[in-house]
Parts: sequence; structure tokens; C-alpha cells
Amino acid sequence: MTPAERERLLVQILDALSTRTMASLESRAEQAQAHAEQAQARAQQAQARAEAAMAGLREALLAALAMRGIPCPDEPRARLLACQDPATLQRWLLRAMSARSLDEVLAG
Repeated sequence: MTPAERERLLVQILDALSTRTMASLESRAEQAQAHAEQAQARAQQAQARAEAAMAGLREALLAALAMRGIPCPDEPRARLLACQDPATLQRWLLRAMSARSLDEVLAG
């Protein structure tokens, strides 16, 4: 085998290895992308469930107030609807079950 033939063979081998390596890297990149997209979809679903739970707490609180005949004027209603803390909403809901006024519900 002449040096030129050896060089051509070596180039062909390197090209073949390079093609396989690139295909493998592309496959891994596609898998990583799919995994990232799945993780993002799960995070979005969890966020949607959390938002739905918060909306449910707000609705339950307003329903409890209405059921007990405790008026909820616009300003406190806006505060209630704007609350983003589930612990606070839960606390208010529990208080609404026995409170005699809106001030008792929203205190502290």
C-alpha cells in the first residue's frame, strides 16, 4: 500500500468515525431536548393544578362568607382574590366557618 493510499484510507476511516460520532451526539441531543420538553410540560401542569387549587380556596372562602351571611365588599374581596398565599387562604377559610365578621376572618 502506497503512502497516498494509506492516507486516503485513514481519511475514510476518520470520516466514518466522525459521521457515527455526530449521529450519536445528535441522537443524544434530541433525547435531551425531549426530556427537557417533558419536564417543562410537567411543570406547567403542576402550575395549572396549583392555580386551580388557589382558585378553589378563594371560591370556597367567598362561598363560606356568603353562606354565613357575612358581606364581602369590593375592597376586601379584591384583597381576597389577589392573595397568592395558600396558607393565608386556608386560615381565612377556617376562620370564615366560625367568625361573626369579615374583620375576624381577615385579621392577622
